[in-house]
Amino acid sequence: GPRAKREHPFESAPEHELANFLTAIALTAEQAQKSIAVGSTLHEDLEQIRIASEKAVALSEEIKRARRAESP
Repeated sequence: GPRAKREHPFESAPEHELANFLTAIALTAEQAQKSIAVGSTLHEDLEQIRIASEKAVALSEEIKRARRAESP
């Protein structure tokens, strides 16, 4: 039968690194929120940073899957 395409170990490194950076941003925002009063403008800003970072991680995963699907 057809052999599965083997991914080069470094093929998805940029996506992986991007996900790592975004996850670090989300976690840092979450940690910072713990020392800020709930309901404050800064707390809400940190929440938006956390949410945007998590959405960006999901988008990078979607892009990686789409790129794999397009590969011969």
